[in-house]
Amino acid sequence: MLELTNAAAVLEGIIPYGKDNAISRAALATALGLTDRGARQLVSKARRDGMVIINAQDGNGYYRTRDANALRRQLAQTHHRALSLLAQEKHIKAAIKAAEQDAYADLGDLFGGAWRKPPLSNPDTICRVMEEHPQMADIAAELREQRRIIDELNKEED
Repeated sequence: MLELTNAAAVLEGIIPYGKDNAISRAALATALGLTDRGARQLVSKARRDGMVIINAQDGNGYYRTRDANALRRQLAQTHHRALSLLAQEKHIKAAIKAAEQDAYADLGDLFGGAWRKPPLSNPDTICRVMEEHPQMADIAAELREQRRIIDELNKEED
């Protein structure tokens, strides 16, 4: 697999200038000897490192440009996508809170009384306790997955 450290250098000679010369993601992956996912990751890394790569979302693929209007369209598209992702964050956090509240209510039902919410500073302990009870194993697995997703999102922000 190609090193992601030099993503821009790798793509420099492969992604052409001009919309009419755009390279499809499939062709890019083939040219690089990568999977589709690998090609997307390489493009993403190059973009994070400052390489401006246009994808007009019209099925034509990737290209580079010096055209100010195309760059403005890409900026607007990127901005819209970022806002859409941030809007999802609010809903995901609310879903996590609801899932945790449901889990604590289920624990209360399981143990015959109110289950006081333990500090969230150690969610692994909560999940371990829940996993000891077959009725709670699915909820514990969901909580672990939600925590993993939040941790990944937090790492991407750093």
